[in-house]
Amino acid sequence: MLVIKVEVWPFGREHRAKEIARMHIANITPDEDEVVHGDYSVAIGEMVPMCSCSEIGFKPRSTGRVDAHPRKLPVWSLVAKALRSVGFSA
Repeated sequence: MLVIKVEVWPFGREHRAKEIARMHIANITPDEDEVVHGDYSVAIGEMVPMCSCSEIGFKPRSTGRVDAHPRKLPVWSLVAKALRSVGFSA
């Protein structure tokens, strides 16, 4: 599974980083021997408080799917298709 995290670094200070969003891209290819193409489920969402404590967790906002993605392509190609599958376009 790929996990893409979006963080805010206030004034460029990494030690104050706060994760604000996340994308999960999970391989759901039914055939383990398939090495040329892959099928993927996609979930995007924001980080939200999980309880009255200071814990935060991932809350999916939208889901999608990418089918028959050529595995030889760069990872960013898969990320772009995943974004389109949940309704984002450039």
